[in-house]
Amino acid sequence: MNCTLGVEWEKYIKLQEEYPELFADSEELEIVTDKEEVIKYEKEYSKKIGVVYYSPFNMLVVDLVRNKDGLIFAYERIVPTVKRDAVVMLPIYQEKIILMKQFRHAIRSYQYCIPRGYAENDISVVDNVKKELMEELGATTSSISSLGVVVADSGLSAGRAEVFLCQIDEYDKSSCSEGIVEIVELEVAAVKKWISEGKITDGFTLAAVGMMRLE
Repeated sequence: MNCTLGVEWEKYIKLQEEYPELFADSEELEIVTDKEEVIKYEKEYSKKIGVVYYSPFNMLVVDLVRNKDGLIFAYERIVPTVKRDAVVMLPIYQEKIILMKQFRHAIRSYQYCIPRGYAENDISVVDNVKKELMEELGATTSSISSLGVVVADSGLSAGRAEVFLCQIDEYDKSSCSEGIVEIVELEVAAVKKWISEGKITDGFTLAAVGMMRLE
């Protein structure tokens, strides 16, 4: 292995400049940025430190960290490419929650879930909510209110999502876009029963149901 750092490290330094909050000092886990230590680790373990993958949606970042005991190791995390929060919509239609049965590539299986989408810099948050509802459900909404922010998996991802309660005027009950194979309408009590029975495992859906404040 070369005794110099590659493009992954160059992107990493740029990331530090753009996202300083992701490199905050901590007594629990120090981020090692000394180049000599990074080069030594890469050479010894044949692992790249830095931004090792980049897409329009996410970056896979590998940090070199040191714990309180002085142990140095690589720690992976996913960082959204767009700084703004993603959006999650809890759609309510005639006092029922709309759930979609949708194929999820990461787990190679189906889940019952609510609509969500990546953040977009070129439109407002409200317009992004409306856009995602239209794309996934063919839905229009008359009322959008924020329920708060959730971090789905802080052990791996730095991504945050803002959850919105959306009163749906109408939607396309036959929607089959984006891997959706079924749409169901359930009373709140029925949704909670499905949760207790393990039929709903999607983290964003579980969070939204726990956060909802229905009048």
